[in-house]
Amino acid sequence: MNTKELRKALKKVRDPLGRKFTMASRKETSRLRAWVVKVTTELGHPEAFVTDESQVSDFRWGKKTLCGVTVTPDTKIIDIARKLRHLHSLKG
Repeated sequence: MNTKELRKALKKVRDPLGRKFTMASRKETSRLRAWVVKVTTELGHPEAFVTDESQVSDFRWGKKTLCGVTVTPDTKIIDIARKLRHLHSLKG
C-alpha cells in the first residue's frame, strides 16, 4: 500500500470517540530511504512502514545499540538513519 492509498484508507477509519486518524509525515523518511531500510532490516522488519515519527520502541528492540548507534526506546528511526548517513560521509 503506498502513501496515497494509506491516507485515503485512514480517512475512512471510524473511532468510537470521534477522533480522526492522520498519518505522520514521510518526507524525511523518503529522502533517507536507503538508510531507513538499513535500520529496519537490523530491526528484523525491512518491510516496515516507517514515518518521520517512528521510534525504536515501535519495534520492541531491547538492545542499547542499533546499527552501531546508541539508542533508547524513544529514539526516532529517522534520527538513526541521519547518524548512519553522517558516519558514512566521514568514512569518505
